[in-house]
Amino acid sequence: DRDRHPFYRHSDAAFFLAVDGGRPVGRIGVMENRRFNEVRGRRDAFFYFFESVDDHRVASALVGAAADWARERGLDTLVGPKGLLPGDGMGILVEGHEHPVAMGVPYHHAYYDGLLAGCGLEKETDYLSGRLGEEHMLPEQFLEAADAAAAGSGYHLHPFTSKRELRRWFGRIGEVYNRAFAETWEFCPMTAEEMEEVGARMLALADPHLM
Repeated sequence: DRDRHPFYRHSDAAFFLAVDGGRPVGRIGVMENRRFNEVRGRRDAFFYFFESVDDHRVASALVGAAADWARERGLDTLVGPKGLLPGDGMGILVEGHEHPVAMGVPYHHAYYDGLLAGCGLEKETDYLSGRLGEEHMLPEQFLEAADAAAAGSGYHLHPFTSKRELRRWFGRIGEVYNRAFAETWEFCPMTAEEMEEVGARMLALADPHLM
């Protein structure tokens, strides 16, 4: 919704649907994130919401439409899948399809990687995730070191009792995010509106008592 989503306060996007004989067979979104390009000194376009049947012609048509839209705006590199906001799952799942999908991790058909590679796209970076069993515990030395660091620096743990209280911290959490991740590959500073949007998504699943 261009009137409500905070991404459109500073950037633009377009969306394409592939249809075969009246039947939808694929889709893609393409974005010009002007804040990202200004901060990083780039001319990138991001693509997202890529879905396709296992047909290279459909994938090529979708990626081609996204690339044409980007060129018309003077953008020179197509990167993705990468969404409108932090927290939108990035990339294409290439291993681990046998595991249940985890929050924030994209989950696609195994053939998507081949479709996108067939369009001339090349891997930019790898993201790895792991699984911990219920029996996993942090080493006692780790906890002791954390306690010592907190005591020596004045840090303390702040328990949350309600989602309402957690919501009041959105601004401060967003400020920490903008400072802590400034040098990472995908970083773009969030606006106050974007912090609220990302926070609201997390709040739908969060249990304050576990924080």
